[in-house]
Amino acid sequence: MRSATSFAERASALALTGGWPLRILVWSVIVVFYALTAAGNLSEPDDAFAFAHRVEHFAVTHVSDPRLLGYHALARCLWLVSESLGFGIRGLEILRGISIVCAAGCLWLVCASWSATWRSR
Repeated sequence: MRSATSFAERASALALTGGWPLRILVWSVIVVFYALTAAGNLSEPDDAFAFAHRVEHFAVTHVSDPRLLGYHALARCLWLVSESLGFGIRGLEILRGISIVCAAGCLWLVCASWSATWRSR
């Protein structure tokens, strides 16, 4: 168990203190990992499809649920930008992309927390 812990300690410390090129590489690997392994929102597909429909068809100021106000505005703006650039990305893919980036950010924060904890010992 100690070898796995020391490997995780070294890996997270290197990823967080190895300079910007290495940090960008690690971030990219995490994002690609989540993009390739994401199952999508299979537990609540009706909600996901309904929300993606609202992203594509409702105004940025539309508030279907106050908890999702910022999320809807961000997703709608990203969708509008992708449409204006001619990419034709669906609303569901925009939502999945936001979820992937948020998941990668959470993993990054966990690694930073572990690294800080191990360095303080």
